[in-house]
Amino acid sequence: MQRPSKPFRKGTGIIKRNKSCFPAGVFHDMGGYPVHMPPVKRSKGPYLYDYDENRYVDFDLSCGSLLLGHAPAVLCSTVKSWLGRGYASGYPVVSHEMLSGGMRQALKCGEKGGSWLFYNSPFEAGGAAAYLLKRYWKRDRGLRLSSPGLLMRLSPFSGINERLLITEEINDSSFLNTDFVVLRVGRSRETGRVEDLVGRIKEEGLMVVSDETDFGGHVHMSHGTDITDMLDMRVFGSFLSSGLPFGCIFIGESLMKRISAPKDYETFTDIASFSYSVPLYTMKTVIRYLGELQKQGGIERVLQKAEFFYSMLDGTGFELEGGLVYLKEVPGLKEGYQKLRLLLLNNGFYFPLYAGDPIAVSLAHSDELLKKCAGEVNALLKKYIQ
Repeated sequence: MQRPSKPFRKGTGIIKRNKSCFPAGVFHDMGGYPVHMPPVKRSKGPYLYDYDENRYVDFDLSCGSLLLGHAPAVLCSTVKSWLGRGYASGYPVVSHEMLSGGMRQALKCGEKGGSWLFYNSPFEAGGAAAYLLKRYWKRDRGLRLSSPGLLMRLSPFSGINERLLITEEINDSSFLNTDFVVLRVGRSRETGRVEDLVGRIKEEGLMVVSDETDFGGHVHMSHGTDITDMLDMRVFGSFLSSGLPFGCIFIGESLMKRISAPKDYETFTDIASFSYSVPLYTMKTVIRYLGELQKQGGIERVLQKAEFFYSMLDGTGFELEGGLVYLKEVPGLKEGYQKLRLLLLNNGFYFPLYAGDPIAVSLAHSDELLKKCAGEVNALLKKYIQ
């Protein structure tokens, strides 16, 4: 495995010289660009390359979104082919039906009915979900229940009051003056609690929205097999497009039957202003991506890769939750994570920026590569602890 042997000078220098760039301005005032954030020049498969000719095995993968790795051939060829055929923004296209079928197969949505809407990003999908609840189901007041590890993350549902799933007690008065609840689950250990919460929320007569805009959120929510059929709306993100700006909403059949808006031209144009703005090349790329993902074993195969990687990692530093690998919450390990991450970077491993994020693998990470990486990561972890 190629080792980074050069310091992060050229890339960080480019950023520092660009004073109009926000990160450059912020870190200039703070005294320097962080050494644990080398600017990336290009990427391919499981690898990242920076401006100083260093190569890294990527275990961040855009927060787990790149299930096929960086720049998979099926995406590159489709974007190149369809980008020249027209942007097609704002027009109804038959690709919606094709994409709906691919989504249902990839995500295994429980309801036979239901409707799909597609957007240019997870944030656009989150904003549209809040709008749709207000416009068509007359639900104005929302409460977002989030995992502690996701509290600092910018959510597609930002602006809706947030409470934590675990650290704050949920009682009978928690849902006063609330019309709908957004669930954002980060770790599988909370699944049992979420199942109880969904039952209580439905008893209160509230609508339930599942925020699955990141890969971990989808994986952990899908572990609650009794939950998905109870959800009124599910919001998904860019992990369904290998990092392309993309988001979508699935509206359950039961909720569609309770729509209160008139089915007229105004209703169509309101929805079209969100849903039909997705470029045609994005739709075609996502369709091909989902097909390729299913061909290679689907999300289940990605989780098998993660379990294989975990089986060779040191159990004192890592744990497997819901099929995803996390750094263990042990004293001294998370507190000094940036020091550990810099050690990993200097030895060719690009780990997540935050200690609470999953250590991601993709279908582009071969078993041989994962096996070799696991042995070297174990040695580095042992060195760090000592």
